Amino acid sequence: MRNQNILAVGCAGYIGSRMVKYLLDAAHRVVTLGSLVSGHRSAGLGGTFIHADLASRSQLADLFQTHRFDCVMHFASFIQAGESVCDPTRYYRHNVANTQNLLDAMAEHSIRNLIFSSTATIFGEPRHTPIDEAHPNEPINPYGRSKLMVENMLADYGLAYGLKSVCLRFSMPRPPRRTPGRTPRPRDASRSPGFASGIEAACDHLDFWR
Repeated sequence: MRNQNILAVGCAGYIGSRMVKYLLDAAHRVVTLGSLVSGHRSAGLGGTFIHADLASRSQLADLFQTHRFDCVMHFASFIQAGESVCDPTRYYRHNVANTQNLLDAMAEHSIRNLIFSSTATIFGEPRHTPIDEAHPNEPINPYGRSKLMVENMLADYGLAYGLKSVCLRFSMPRPPRRTPGRTPRPRDASRSPGFASGIEAACDHLDFWR
């Protein structure tokens, strides 16, 4: 496995920050990008941080002109299903329109590997368990629909521009609970066998490790 230049977007949140730690532990070179709208800079676990917003096409153009990446990992999104019902505009703009800005910048600079943090919410109410790829996609809120829209965009960009993508459909990832009166030892998701094997499988599917 050769070392890669990786852009990780939205890594001030729980999953993204653990992903960065996993990549750095594997000796990859990581640039992280975030607007810090909903995350915290202190949550970042390494890499070179760039404060920028996916809503700004000019900032993305500057980024891709300055750096050369082998892969982009996209974790930036709003994720509150209930809030998305009350404020769908915010979700479609941030989760869908901003992602399209990122995809357009990638296509313009011939970057064709993407790992996208999606959600099991795209399936809606389970018709059967365990849920598999044959399960119909019937999201019941704007959050789930925004993620499904992006997955559909990825398929279209793959056909049109040669984008290779993998969607990681997380189901309610949460940080460790805090117990009153003591400081808990954080559970390091990046050392979880499931986390590591899932990321490695996604990267192997893209075949860009080699």
